[in-house]
Amino acid sequence: MSTAFESLPIIDLAPLQDPQVSPETLKELAATVRHTFETVGFAYLVNHNVNLNHKELFDTAREFFSLSQEEKLHLAKKTFVPLNNNTYRGYFPVQKNDTSYKEGFEVGSFESGHPLGQATGKFNLQEPNVWPEHQPEFRNKTEEYFDGCTRLGNQLMSLVALSFGLEQDYFVPLFKPTASTLRYLHYPARSVKAEDSAANDDDDALLSCSKHTDSGIVTLLCQDTVGGLEVRNSLGNWIPAPYVPESFVVNLGDLMTRWTNGKFVATMHRVRATNQDRLSIPFFFEPRLDCLIKPLQPCLDNGVSYYSPVRYGEHVLGKMATWVEYQDDRETETNHTQIAAAYPVSVA
Repeated sequence: MSTAFESLPIIDLAPLQDPQVSPETLKELAATVRHTFETVGFAYLVNHNVNLNHKELFDTAREFFSLSQEEKLHLAKKTFVPLNNNTYRGYFPVQKNDTSYKEGFEVGSFESGHPLGQATGKFNLQEPNVWPEHQPEFRNKTEEYFDGCTRLGNQLMSLVALSFGLEQDYFVPLFKPTASTLRYLHYPARSVKAEDSAANDDDDALLSCSKHTDSGIVTLLCQDTVGGLEVRNSLGNWIPAPYVPESFVVNLGDLMTRWTNGKFVATMHRVRATNQDRLSIPFFFEPRLDCLIKPLQPCLDNGVSYYSPVRYGEHVLGKMATWVEYQDDRETETNHTQIAAAYPVSVA
């Protein structure tokens, strides 16, 4: 259950980098992760062993967003450029509305030979990535960073498993191949007045991303020094989550709440508009498309499950109708029968 926190806790993952770490130390770290995920649902991760040079990473992001609009639209999703083939990965332009004021570029897993077959319907969740033609280093750095975030995601899930008395590798087969997404985001500067900066209510504050919870499992966020991310505590107060050097901000999505039968919290958050351009790079660590998410046995309340099972791929396709990157397409595929046929069940 979320608490009246006034700042985000910091989780030090240094023990994971020690090859001689004791089982007792790992259990203590797992207990810390569980307590944080049960009470806040947000934290900073430090000493995570991901090659995370913030300056280099954000230079990579700026390199992409500095492309001409013509070059970026060449990579745009079919929602925005009907002649393009990519439906799920790629670029989306700035959506200038009350829900979202940002542009972005998304990539998925680089694993080949997925044993899941091809999805039917309008959106192909397994489509290949698209890349800018004249930026080879952009692709290399992005793939390297994606791999590092994947390793960190697996480490976090191993700690979650330990915290519930499960085998440390319990989640490994459920995340291979992963359906994770890495997203580069650019929030353009806006004209923010003093009263906008002081406002705390959603109706009065000027936002670049409205309040929401993430839909999936775990989000690993690399943010720049500009600020703007805010997290809502149990009192309804918006708590700033400022930049911490060389850290990740980790938060949980709705499916992690479902997986833990409500024990872990997916906390509401938003992005306040600023007078400066802001860059943000979230990595959404997600399981196999065919993974069935249902409450873990150790999380049941006297054998009672409060959530019905849902297949991850089905969940994503259903959620896409609420995501601004797809709302221009009025025919979002939600045919559960087709999805079930495309993705056989892998039970969690």
